[in-house]
Amino acid sequence: MADFSRTIARLQGNFLGVFGAGHLGRAISSVLIRNGFPICRLLVCHGGSPETTALLAEAGLSAQVIRSDELTRRSGIILYTVRPQHVNAIAHCELRNDALIVSFLAGIPLARIPVRLTQGNRFRVMTSAPDTIVEAGAIGAAYPAGDPVVAELLSALRIEQFFLNDEDELHAFTALGVCLPIVLASWRGQGRAVDDGELFKCARKHGLDNYQRILEWAHRAEPRFETVAARDAYLRKAATPGGVTEAMIGQIREGASIGETLEMGIRRSRELQSPPPTDAS
Repeated sequence: MADFSRTIARLQGNFLGVFGAGHLGRAISSVLIRNGFPICRLLVCHGGSPETTALLAEAGLSAQVIRSDELTRRSGIILYTVRPQHVNAIAHCELRNDALIVSFLAGIPLARIPVRLTQGNRFRVMTSAPDTIVEAGAIGAAYPAGDPVVAELLSALRIEQFFLNDEDELHAFTALGVCLPIVLASWRGQGRAVDDGELFKCARKHGLDNYQRILEWAHRAEPRFETVAARDAYLRKAATPGGVTEAMIGQIREGASIGETLEMGIRRSRELQSPPPTDAS
């Protein structure tokens, strides 16, 4: 069982809210409960789709589901797990003044999370795919690093943690870390050998320390398939439309080198952090 002593103390009798119940939100909720977090202190909200409702019931979480505005009012810690394109889902909600929010939104910087909280109560986590969390084989990086409650929650999720010096480094961590197992599977699917030297070269260029550990994780986490159809089905499911992984897989299919593919992933991550253009007409 995991240690939740700092988390429980930080809640001060309130709840841990998981805002968003897609693949990631359900994975986090289920693993926290599995590893000892008291289910009576957990709340979940989602957009209301019947499919998500059924999946939450299957996970034994139906009793934890409440409205989003109620979740934010009652939660001392909020794990924000919606899709990046739904970044404004929490904008209409009232948060507790002392709440701590941890955003899991890929490519979205802390400054774009629409909540009125002090900088010290905002954190961002980039983690590998939900299935790696369920299987206790995930990696993740938190920014800013060093918060004991965030670190405790990631440890409870069995996420191998990496520490970054700057929020901008999350772009490289995304492309060269959390997305890499799927990218490697796509690369090998084209019949091409992986050159670790090229991966290290790109990691050095973008200031990723301890890349040996990240690369070892990626090779362990790389999915293997018995058939081409199984691989292609997995890649379609794993790559979020418009996301970093999809952009990288597209580069591979166009014949790009592994270095060009990684650079595309970093560029796409940076593009995602920019707010959409407004209509000036």
